[in-house]
Amino acid sequence: MLFSIETDFERELHLGFQSAPHQNRRSLAFFRTIVDLKNYASLPVSQKFAEISCSEGPDEKPQLDEECQRRMTVIKDKIVKRLPPKQSVNSSILWKYDDGINTYLHKDYLASVCQTFQSKVT
Repeated sequence: MLFSIETDFERELHLGFQSAPHQNRRSLAFFRTIVDLKNYASLPVSQKFAEISCSEGPDEKPQLDEECQRRMTVIKDKIVKRLPPKQSVNSSILWKYDDGINTYLHKDYLASVCQTFQSKVT
């Protein structure tokens, strides 16, 4: 028998889509992809941006949790299918620095995200 375990986030998302009136006019989704995050999985701060697990085998090095990555892709796809294209925003960024998304070094990226958000909600 196959079954699916739904996370709290997935359950809340599903309930929100079912119960929100005019969700197509009132919803906005921002998706960020950290392109090279897998290269920084061993840094403790990477756990703030993704689920990290240890690889199997003798070296057991930290890596992005593939199952969590797959589930997030499924959730993102569900959201994108429910919303008009203008209400989904995709962005990508390179990690580059040991502290992750750095407010000074990534200021152009962050300013762009803030500007996009402001233009979408006003």
